[in-house]
Amino acid sequence: TSNTLFQLGSNSKAFTALGVLKLHEDGLINLYDSIKKYIPWLKLYYNNEEEEIKIKDFMCHTSGIPSDTIEKIPSLDEKHEEAIERTVRMLVGTELNSRPGTEYEYATINYDVLGLLIECVSNLKYEDYIKKYVLNPLGLYETYLYKSEAEKHDMSSGYKIGFFSPRKYNAPMYEGNKPAGYIISNADDM
Repeated sequence: TSNTLFQLGSNSKAFTALGVLKLHEDGLINLYDSIKKYIPWLKLYYNNEEEEIKIKDFMCHTSGIPSDTIEKIPSLDEKHEEAIERTVRMLVGTELNSRPGTEYEYATINYDVLGLLIECVSNLKYEDYIKKYVLNPLGLYETYLYKSEAEKHDMSSGYKIGFFSPRKYNAPMYEGNKPAGYIISNADDM
């Protein structure tokens, strides 16, 4: 039904972008600031030289981060309190595919960096910030940031083809990738 909950996939990035824009609107960040102003340990390189990457470059997928970094995102469940930070930390030392701000390359982890930015600036967990400053003001009360909470409601089941027929599939969780792909909602809220 239109109440059935499902993971939004990359549509989750829109919520993260709204959270970042709220920080900008409130004067807490500037989209042209270097990410290192807020996450000083995030050292990324182009041609073996450390680069300054603007917040807007993460939002626009022009950070230079390689798209294949998706393969490095660790499988973490809700018990991992610092899942977003753990995910972003695996980027440290990454060699960029292009100089920041010069080329578009879709890399889902750009939005995990933005999720960590939200945590660092707001001093709130990503989920708490998004609920308070994005979901609640929009009246999205059937949109969830934790799978365990959504499962108490009308959560859909995942399926995978196996032996020529669909079978229920409980996919691994990637809590550290939530700002990029794991917000849960339904058609009514969307």
